[in-house]
Amino acid sequence: MADQRLQRYDRQMLLPQIEETGQRRLMASRVLLVGCGALGTAIADQLVRAGVGHLTIVDRDIVELTNLQRQTLFDEADARDEMPKAIAAANRLRRVNSEVEVTPIVADVHAGNLEELLRPGFALVLDGTDNVQTRYLINDVAVKHGLPWVYGAAVGVEGRVMGIVPGTGGTPCLRCMFPEPAGPGGWPSPSPRGPRCPSRAAPPCRNSRRHIRSTARRPRPRPARLRRGRGNRGRG
Repeated sequence: MADQRLQRYDRQMLLPQIEETGQRRLMASRVLLVGCGALGTAIADQLVRAGVGHLTIVDRDIVELTNLQRQTLFDEADARDEMPKAIAAANRLRRVNSEVEVTPIVADVHAGNLEELLRPGFALVLDGTDNVQTRYLINDVAVKHGLPWVYGAAVGVEGRVMGIVPGTGGTPCLRCMFPEPAGPGGWPSPSPRGPRCPSRAAPPCRNSRRHIRSTARRPRPRPARLRRGRGNRGRG
């Protein structure tokens, strides 16, 4: 293999959906991840291991002991030192794959700064947030700039994922399908119980897979579909 950087992705490139051409596209891509909790840490870990070129992580919170059960990039030292999640995640991810450029931003995402955060020219925005209002904000700004994004959520034993590609020939956006945030029970929302660890695994898998697949293959947009799954179907 001519490029030594590709060696670590040898097994991944055996997939006909990726191969060397797709891996090189992935290594050149730039992704913005908004939120670094249970979903965000899993998404970030998968993308960095897969070889995304640049990942920017935006989160305002610090690591707490109660996060450690499900937020897989953090440890007890991060909680003890009250490390900002974005910085703690970036430190861990650089040890996982030093060839990926990881940029942490400790900030609350709001209407006054999201467009500025998008200026570096990202290929995709991934949703790792925990509130509906921020998701609608991401949707509106992404639609304005024609930027693809992936909605994802997990609460309790339920997870949801939907990929959105704005523009002509793309997919309906979040606000197209749901003009206003739904009432109680309509969307997963923050809860003291949080997501169970197994149930929070499926949405980030689908979330990150969408970027890997779309970057490697550049497929035509599919109709928007809100995928729902529950993590308590099995027994034992």
